[in-house]
Amino acid sequence: MKDYLEGSAELRKMHRTPDALADHKHKSFEEFLLAEGREMEPGEVRLNGEIKECFMNAYHCAERHNLLYVEGYAHSVIPTMHAWIADETGNAFDPTWKKMGEEYFGVVFPLEYVNKIIFARECYGVIDSWELGFPLLTGEHEYPITEETLRKEVSKLL
Repeated sequence: MKDYLEGSAELRKMHRTPDALADHKHKSFEEFLLAEGREMEPGEVRLNGEIKECFMNAYHCAERHNLLYVEGYAHSVIPTMHAWIADETGNAFDPTWKKMGEEYFGVVFPLEYVNKIIFARECYGVIDSWELGFPLLTGEHEYPITEETLRKEVSKLL
């Protein structure tokens, strides 16, 4: 998965005008994930949620079961932008796919931050928040998300 993310990040750099993202801390989702994410082991429990609603499924499962909300890439047939839940030891649990993926590489987000981003965007998902100007990619919201980020930066969204 890491090789895929590195290759994708390089391709995205080659296909963008150099000045377009000059002020961004991370030039792509893949670059952000490589800098801040980690590999997670596929767990054995599956929680079959609504297909094609991984961000919503992961959010509600994390909230309901006091687990970690994760966004990144997962690999089953092909690497796909995805969301899932994890436990403290880094085991991934997929509340959307009928069969666990082979690989998971992602970033854990505090639910309080996810709540505020969902509210501001009016849809699920954190990393691909184009409506807010991609605050994680620009560096406007520093990762890891701290209490200071929650207070100072996210309050601007409300």
